[in-house]
Amino acid sequence: MDKVLHFFACLLGTIVAAIATFWMGMWHSITAGALFALGLALGKEYGDSKAPGNKWSWGDILADLIGIAAGIGILVLGWCD
Repeated sequence: MDKVLHFFACLLGTIVAAIATFWMGMWHSITAGALFALGLALGKEYGDSKAPGNKWSWGDILADLIGIAAGIGILVLGWCD
């Protein structure tokens, strides 16, 4: 279930940030959305790695990256109609 949450958090983060920056143009907005979500993902994992009893999870990062890729796909398909 944790990986599913990572996936959807990054998918939504990518889409929301891209929509919030739509005025920059399609590809710049998509890039901004992807970088925003990647920052969230890396920040979350860094925080986890510093918390007692927790550790960095490459599986979580993979789920985050798949969510970002899905968000990019949705944005491209939605923008190019």
